[in-house]
Amino acid sequence: MPKTLFVCYGNSERSQIAEGYYNHFTNSNDGSSAGTRALYIGSELSDSVNKIMKEEGIDVKHQRVKLLTSKFVETAERIFVLCGKGSCPDYLLNSDKVAYWEVTDPYDMELDEMRVIRNQIKEKI
Repeated sequence: MPKTLFVCYGNSERSQIAEGYYNHFTNSNDGSSAGTRALYIGSELSDSVNKIMKEEGIDVKHQRVKLLTSKFVETAERIFVLCGKGSCPDYLLNSDKVAYWEVTDPYDMELDEMRVIRNQIKEKI
């Protein structure tokens, strides 16, 4: 299980970008991500996310959409939530390991707008 967990609503963009940066910067696989309402479990990331991360020299093609579970929360050492608290289940809200980084959801944005969000996440990591 991951030491550091990044959480957002769908686990298709924000938290996946954070996972990619974290593992790149720490030269590890200690980071993971999951979504509170991930609908496309097991799916690949969008071409847009792959493209903007590849621009940074980070390959995220191996990452897949995952659904958040209480086990993820229990086993992680620290958790960063990138979506609003209203999207979070009680077991996440009640964890003392959580920091909230509300970041705009880049879903369906143009690449230039997605790069702005990507860069905000990079700064936080």
